[in-house]
Amino acid sequence: MTKNNIQKKHIGVIAAVLAIAMVGAIGIGTSYANNQDFASTSPKITKGEAAQIAVNHLGTDISNLVEVDVDKEDGTFLYSVDFIIGDQDVSVEIDPQTGDILVVESEPVGAPDIDNDGDEDDIDDD
Repeated sequence: MTKNNIQKKHIGVIAAVLAIAMVGAIGIGTSYANNQDFASTSPKITKGEAAQIAVNHLGTDISNLVEVDVDKEDGTFLYSVDFIIGDQDVSVEIDPQTGDILVVESEPVGAPDIDNDGDEDDIDDD
């Protein structure tokens, strides 16, 4: 790897961390109790690392990042990394223990909340 490529990689990681801080992702979407519960699971990757995994997987720019949340689905915590890419709202769910990508969903920006659970997908998260 050339020095220039290494510098670009470092800049990308720094940009990811700054983007997450800018959107206030550290506490958005989770309650205090969920944050404590999540922390007790000793996640192996951080929100910033989850964001970088999603950016790399999608091949997009970090500037498309909207937020990173901790969600709990079926009793299991996961990172939900959300982007707006062109006219698509893209969500990438990542396992905080392994860094594995669990689900990638894409829908048009502004799609209706079909299941009335407060988000814009048709999956009942309640």
